[in-house]
Amino acid sequence: MFKPGHQPGAGRRKGSKNKTTVAAIELGEKLQRLGKSPLKIMLKNMRRFDNDAEELYQELQNLIASSKPSERAPYEQKLEYIHEVLALLARKRECTMDAQRCATDAAPYIHPKVGTIEAPKQTDNKLESKSEADMTKDELREYYNNLRVRPLSLEPMEVVLSSTTTIDNDTGDVVSETEDYLDDE
Repeated sequence: MFKPGHQPGAGRRKGSKNKTTVAAIELGEKLQRLGKSPLKIMLKNMRRFDNDAEELYQELQNLIASSKPSERAPYEQKLEYIHEVLALLARKRECTMDAQRCATDAAPYIHPKVGTIEAPKQTDNKLESKSEADMTKDELREYYNNLRVRPLSLEPMEVVLSSTTTIDNDTGDVVSETEDYLDDE
């Protein structure tokens, strides 16, 4: 007889697997029995494409060395030669790109992500930060010189620490300086 509400023991059992999970487990077990895994297949394909690209490169080298038409050859013969070279280059490029795709797909299985590697902790050298207001004139000059990222130029970059302080880009030396507005502490 039908009873409304929750029935104890009714429904799917906790931890039981659905059809998709069961099928995935069976497929994984079958591949293990056959000795195949996605990683092995990706690496096998990568090696095959790479070998094919190397063979095509050798074929291209042989074609260039042996059957290059002379300067007096008819235009059609030169054009046919160029088409053969370009076709080999296109096939080599395609094999190289296929090998690259396989390598890209296999990389997460082989190499850890950079984010998962912990950086070594430095306990000896503590980095102290100061506000600009707490820095002396020399510390400010060094701070601003470390901040500037500029290619070398003929004109020195002017850093205003005083009315006219000019610092050379190449050496970092003060080129000219007049009365300071900053108070030395």
